[in-house]
Amino acid sequence: MELAELARVGPWPSLSKPIGYDGRLWFVNGTLRVNHNSADVYSYEPSTGVLRYERHLFSQDAGDPLVAAGLLYWPSEDSRFSVGWGDLAVTDGTRWAFHIVPTAQIFHIHALAEFQDRLIAASSAWRAGLQASSDGGATWAQIYDHPTPEGRVSRIVGLAATSNLLFAHIIERGESRLLQYDGVEVRDVPSWPAGRAIRALTSGGDRAYGLVDEADGVAVWSSDGESSQRLAPPWPGWRARDIASNEHGLWAITRENVGGAVWQSAAGRTWEKVAEFSGGVPEDIWLQDRDLYVLGTGDDGRGILWGPQAPRVLPTESHETPRLPRRPPVNWVRAPDWNAEANRLSRLIGDHEAFNGRAVLRDRVWQNVATDAPAFVYDAALAADAPDLSFPLIGGNTSAVAGALRDWIILWGMAAAERGRVPIEFLSRRFTAPPNRAEKYFDLAPAALWAAAQIGQADRCTIEAVIARLARDEDPEWLVGDIVGALTVLTGKRFGYDRESWLEWWRAASADWQPEAPSTE
Repeated sequence: MELAELARVGPWPSLSKPIGYDGRLWFVNGTLRVNHNSADVYSYEPSTGVLRYERHLFSQDAGDPLVAAGLLYWPSEDSRFSVGWGDLAVTDGTRWAFHIVPTAQIFHIHALAEFQDRLIAASSAWRAGLQASSDGGATWAQIYDHPTPEGRVSRIVGLAATSNLLFAHIIERGESRLLQYDGVEVRDVPSWPAGRAIRALTSGGDRAYGLVDEADGVAVWSSDGESSQRLAPPWPGWRARDIASNEHGLWAITRENVGGAVWQSAAGRTWEKVAEFSGGVPEDIWLQDRDLYVLGTGDDGRGILWGPQAPRVLPTESHETPRLPRRPPVNWVRAPDWNAEANRLSRLIGDHEAFNGRAVLRDRVWQNVATDAPAFVYDAALAADAPDLSFPLIGGNTSAVAGALRDWIILWGMAAAERGRVPIEFLSRRFTAPPNRAEKYFDLAPAALWAAAQIGQADRCTIEAVIARLARDEDPEWLVGDIVGALTVLTGKRFGYDRESWLEWWRAASADWQPEAPSTE
């Protein structure tokens, strides 16, 4: 059969990371495999064809999402706040929460999985790890830290869970291996072809399945944790890009000519081409019963979604609205002296010896987040004098002065705590950061926009400042994504990247604008 083109989404060229939730297909629009771009979450309702901009992630890409306990989780594959810890967003389809994973040095959360009633995050920085949460993502503990020699890098980039094992795709020294975790220890999967690139990983029943590069094409491999087998591809040179599994068997996608094809197999040994599509390059596949959805990079510079011409209605979970995870409350025996803490934090910011980069200040700010410090502690810290110092960052690829790091980390804390007030001039500050090879920017404007959105700073002055910034039309496109994301959260409007619609709406609404009452648990 021929898959139909269902949607084209921009301004970014690719769609990826599909997942079904609450009767809709959710995915990310972004630019794959490059630094410093936006990751925008959209949803698509197959029964009506309605495409909806949902949320902007303050991330350069999204890791593999997860539905667990009635909630949808989006990990930041490359968090743009860059404080050395990971983060993720979670939603019930309407409300959103933002959570930090502070258990290791983390630049990327590549994937989430549910295993033994816990959330498991696959993380990496200079060394790979597994992080676990037993309370829906509110708090985390490290369960595996991969031994990695100094100067080398390891990353766990994919997860697949069965009933008794969690399989993890690790890349070390540029070579792929497959690990397994049984809830106690992590070890190599027996007889899996070590050293060969794994293009995709999935699970079906009690087995893991992976697409493994060979000298001439791609083969399907399978393991139950005791032994591994090679399953023959359709022919030499077959180059599948993604694989998925459901009760009807295995499914894979390939690129062919000006489009691609979907292949199906009952057990992975014999394959049949079951669908074709055109207009772009496939990236990911998602299944709902026998309905197929393929996401990819469109030939017009926008992301593309293919699917059935007459799709079935996606199931809607029947459950009470779940509670978003929240940090455990602090049970004080005696409340801290917050005025004294504000003074201590301000002194730390001004101390040449103590202000030795991000970690010392970050850890102190995180302590305030975790103990529910009041807003004035953050406000005082933003006003504290920083030393005349400059710090190399990202392996020396860029640098930042102490004052910029102060603002960046305090805004990060305010966003995590959802309190404080972002100064209006921060929202209007022009982006002036020079390009750097790592494409990492510690500029004030994007952090201020994200923090204002997380805090819910939806007053008239804030909306006016952000709308005025959008009207200036001078920011890089990825920063426009931060503007659009902030406006969507603060106003509830979903105009996406349609600049004129935002400006026209504000001209009509500004005279009597009132923010909506915040949602409550």
